[in-house]
Amino acid sequence: MEIEPIKRYEILIDLYKHYNDILLKGTAFIYAVISGLFVFYITNQTIPNIEVLLYLLGFIIILSGFLFYFSSNLIDNVHKEFLDVSSDLELKFMPSVKPLYYFLKINSISMVLTFILGSKCLA
Repeated sequence: MEIEPIKRYEILIDLYKHYNDILLKGTAFIYAVISGLFVFYITNQTIPNIEVLLYLLGFIIILSGFLFYFSSNLIDNVHKEFLDVSSDLELKFMPSVKPLYYFLKINSISMVLTFILGSKCLA
């Protein structure tokens, strides 16, 4: 069953809005969790076995980096679909998903750098 191009366009716009909303809320949540755990680690150095928290932080940072990286690939697929739909509808404009794509890539790189620098400084 073929979907009309205008309906595909509306679906893609809704999908883009949904991805953008999830990205903003998810990024804020991830950075809040990482910051909270790091502050807890710094302020509670006297607790026995607090070093385990460093492994948890490392795991969360690496997991977040992978999440951002693979999400950017999904967004790139949405961009390609936008190009197809805009050519079908002969549109002269379309919403750009590239800022979202680059934001995810930058977050992915920042997570990797945070892990590398954090492991060197805290080890």
